[in-house]
Amino acid sequence: MTLPTSSPTTTTTSLYQLLVTGKLGFFFVLTISLTIVQLLILPSYKVDQQTNQVETACLAYPLTSLLTTYLPSSFLTIYDPTTDHAFNLMALGALSGYYIMSTFCTLLDLFAPVSWKTQEAKSYFTIREWCQAIVVSSLNILLCSWLVTLPTWWMHKHGTLRLFAESSSSSSSLTQFTAFWDWKVELPKQLFHIVFIDIWFFTTHRFIHVSRPINVYKWIHKFHHTFTAPCAPACMYAHPLEFCIGNVMGIILGPCITNCHPLTMCGWLTLSLVSTSSTHSGYWMLGAEGHDHHHEHFDYNYGTNVLMDRLFGTKFIGSEKHKRVVARKARKRREKVEEVGAKKSEVEKEEVEVVVETKSTRRRRIGLNDLNKK
Repeated sequence: MTLPTSSPTTTTTSLYQLLVTGKLGFFFVLTISLTIVQLLILPSYKVDQQTNQVETACLAYPLTSLLTTYLPSSFLTIYDPTTDHAFNLMALGALSGYYIMSTFCTLLDLFAPVSWKTQEAKSYFTIREWCQAIVVSSLNILLCSWLVTLPTWWMHKHGTLRLFAESSSSSSSLTQFTAFWDWKVELPKQLFHIVFIDIWFFTTHRFIHVSRPINVYKWIHKFHHTFTAPCAPACMYAHPLEFCIGNVMGIILGPCITNCHPLTMCGWLTLSLVSTSSTHSGYWMLGAEGHDHHHEHFDYNYGTNVLMDRLFGTKFIGSEKHKRVVARKARKRREKVEEVGAKKSEVEKEEVEVVVETKSTRRRRIGLNDLNKK
């Protein structure tokens, strides 16, 4: 992969380099996630303090009413759409994160320069591929996810996996929406979620790349690797088993363990889906280079770029293959420069020959004119 060659004025060169190398990627992802939560989700979700139910006047009420009406009774024994606010906020965060980022990145695909992409012209979908990615991802998040979210939510409500508790009396009680949000308590829990998903995703992801003695890759993960240069809508383009166990459980088990505040859960799910959409987007500025390396070179970058790939030596940058790729691309750039130089020399030579020929012709004409005068 080659970085975009154009550069802005010298005063903004450092910021530009941070941008195109993806080092500001997490900052952009975090900013987008917080914006979605603050401007879209929270204004749409209001809770009546007395009844602890979703207010009828808020935008989220029709959705909770629809779920209450049409969900099977067996679901409703575990999840109550009118009072299980943490579950609702997780769902809103995930759906908003995915569909907003898919729309945003699709608009970028239509109008942004090709040089913004890590794999440049490779990293674009046809209309058919785009529809295919959206349909599969939507089926996964809207239907298949229930297979793991409901059991995990039951464990969350009953404190089955709980490690973090503010007091012994609250060890099995769910943190309520009306509880005070204390950043000194919630920030460490959020950091735990980030480390936990890296461990979980690396482990499950590495497993589904196994081809011997059982070809797990062929039966499960090959489906996701249909696209070697993915786009944001394809971030959940995966086999249902991979999606439910490898992706969804890794995200929702963290809050289940920490018993974090519902607002923290909302922020975490929004961040997770904005992040995975960004890493599949193919754009330098959104930090897509690392996961693009995985789709392009296959045996690297199994985790979420926190610590596991560094610990197990599967990080692409700095690997022997990375050095070979860089050397090959440098050689191709030199050959291209030499080719351009050779063509330029040929053109200059032809121009000189034309000039000489023109002068010679002019002399002959002058000589003929002189003879005619005589």
